[in-house]
Amino acid sequence: MPQTVIFLEQVARNSRLNKHQHFHAAERNLSYNNIFGSAAIVINVILGSVLFVTVSNNLPEAAKWASGFMAMIAAVCGGIQTFFNFQKLFEGHRRIANNYLELQRECEQL
Repeated sequence: MPQTVIFLEQVARNSRLNKHQHFHAAERNLSYNNIFGSAAIVINVILGSVLFVTVSNNLPEAAKWASGFMAMIAAVCGGIQTFFNFQKLFEGHRRIANNYLELQRECEQL
């Protein structure tokens, strides 16, 4: 078998493996983005409700502490989401995976 054919088969195999790895990484980052974003939204909605009740009624001390703790969790979730920028990572991995997919197809056509 000529060296060129062997080389193209290796490139196609490596492209296939890298494509799968980057697609999985993209999906993982999208999941992280959804988890942290959803958590921050839900917690902020709950906090908004608690603050609305606080304005109209007096809450027990435990509820005040719980709402403060939830506010910190919401801030941490928002900070994690902003710092790691999962959406940008998702898009980058997806783009690279598509490049590997294109390379794999070109090698298989040759």
